[in-house]
Amino acid sequence: MKLQARFFMSHGLAVLVAAGAGLAVLYVGARSLLEREALEHRRQTVEALATVVQETLVRHEVEEAIASLRTLTADPMVAFAACGWTGGPSMALPATARGLAMAGPPVAGAPTADGHQRAGDVELWTRHVGGEGWLRLGWREDLLEDEIDEKLGRWMALSSVAAVAALTLGLLLALLLAKNLVAPLKAITEGTREVRAGRLDTLVQVARDDEIGDLARDFNAMTQQLKELDAMKRDFVAGVTHDLGTPLYAIRSAAEFLIKDQAAHLERGGVEYLMMISNSAIQLSSFVDNLLTTARIEAGKQEAFFERFDAWEIVEECVGLYAIRARESNVLLTARCEAPTTFAVGDQGMFRQMVMNLVSNAVKFTPNGSVDVALSRTKERLVLTVKDTGIGIAPLHQELIFDRFFRVRQPKGTPIRQGSGLGLAIVRALAAVQQGEIRVHSDLGKGAVFELLLPDQPLSLVERPRV
Repeated sequence: MKLQARFFMSHGLAVLVAAGAGLAVLYVGARSLLEREALEHRRQTVEALATVVQETLVRHEVEEAIASLRTLTADPMVAFAACGWTGGPSMALPATARGLAMAGPPVAGAPTADGHQRAGDVELWTRHVGGEGWLRLGWREDLLEDEIDEKLGRWMALSSVAAVAALTLGLLLALLLAKNLVAPLKAITEGTREVRAGRLDTLVQVARDDEIGDLARDFNAMTQQLKELDAMKRDFVAGVTHDLGTPLYAIRSAAEFLIKDQAAHLERGGVEYLMMISNSAIQLSSFVDNLLTTARIEAGKQEAFFERFDAWEIVEECVGLYAIRARESNVLLTARCEAPTTFAVGDQGMFRQMVMNLVSNAVKFTPNGSVDVALSRTKERLVLTVKDTGIGIAPLHQELIFDRFFRVRQPKGTPIRQGSGLGLAIVRALAAVQQGEIRVHSDLGKGAVFELLLPDQPLSLVERPRV
């Protein structure tokens, strides 16, 4: 799950839990408050009625007491009201509730204890007034609960609206915070991809003073250092290619001259030694060319010069250069032409370098097997296929092998094969310059098939695409 989604969900859940807890606390607190208010109201009502009964007791005005009881029982909450005098008359309204009003251990017809208690659905409140009078009120608990539930429902409805508003606002704030947190991380991630692709001019613009800002500044500092190191590497490669290329070319030219002009005066072993010198010089020259091509590609200065050339002639030449190495490795190296016409329009030097890299790799990683090089043509493309029976390539490595300096870990028990890890990266880059592509089909231990596909006619013979 992405960081932004996780941040949003976690903070949204926190807001939701907080809102739910707040509503629960509000519900419990509001119910407790309403119940206390109702209890206080009943107590005050009983005390007020006790005062009235005491006054009527003093003045012996029974009618006034009856009027007070009648007024009180008009309230639906009051189940009954009763009062009387010790050893004297008593009254209860409504009359049907007289039995409940007079319930309890009577002393001359009067309740004996003050306080309140439950009797079914009625709460009984009892008070003694003076030394002779008493009163008792009955409150309907069911109506009281309904009233509390009604008030609580109104409160909770308003609170729910407020909670929904707060929840929505909290989720929006969580979303904004998540985006604010993730946006610079996305910028750093994109910058990392750019740097991995070799674009070392990429800097991340993050104006923050927190840890993410520190990370962005460290990333920019690292990119600057990589850029400086890359410049040093290019300078080094350029110097090495120049220092190695010149003497290698001289050695190769001298060996080829002796092979051609002095072969009749040399022993058979001497000719073979000269061939070994020439082929070794060719291999070193190829390595130097790879270094130089890599430096040009990284500098963005690798251009394609389109011209008409014989592709099969170049394929035969490259296969011939690796014939001795193939024999030494017990590899059957063959070449065949399946194209109706072998002429193509493209960069001849790039095509030669791609063919040499593909053939060299196939021979190198095919001990005691065969390498078949085929040139064919589709309706719109020139196709070079290099098929070997070597160690093969695992599926997870089939994209990585085209990265610069990447080398596949070789299976145990196989001879260690040296290499720079530049050949296939150069093939893909040079193919892209000519609007072509390179494909690979392989399974570990079952050999590999590389297909180089170049357009039969480039998009434009005037434009020169650059890497």
